[in-house]
Amino acid sequence: MNRVLASLCFILSVSVLCGYEPTEVEKSAHHGTVYSMARNYVQSTFNLELIEESRFVPVRFDSRGLWGDFEARIEDLGQDWYEVHGWFTATGHDEEQIQWSVVVHYRLEDPRAWRYRRIDKVYVNEPTFSSWRFGMYRSVPYIVDIASLTVESS
Repeated sequence: MNRVLASLCFILSVSVLCGYEPTEVEKSAHHGTVYSMARNYVQSTFNLELIEESRFVPVRFDSRGLWGDFEARIEDLGQDWYEVHGWFTATGHDEEQIQWSVVVHYRLEDPRAWRYRRIDKVYVNEPTFSSWRFGMYRSVPYIVDIASLTVESS
């Protein structure tokens, strides 16, 4: 009986320590959400009236963390940081395609997290935009190095 209980405790502790590993469908939905948040951020920041825009297809492009295609893509920088790329055609910009990119932090939530969080603690998952690039303009600094990006976890 003690061996069964000990092995059960070991399996439970290993599963807790391993953490949550999302499925491909969950990752795809999350990347679609990240892309739409970055797109809305750029559109609202520059107050654009869009004529045409890139369409993000949330499928894995390669095994190195690239999602989407050549026109609209998300690069996974690690630790829930993403560099999102796309393009717009907007009124007042000579009807040319304007390339944009945003570095954003947005966590993929564990759907079972309610099991081990405190009831009295409110947790809000908000995106953090660290930098952007719009055409030839860039925020200062335009950071893509994951080592220099930090977000306090709650």
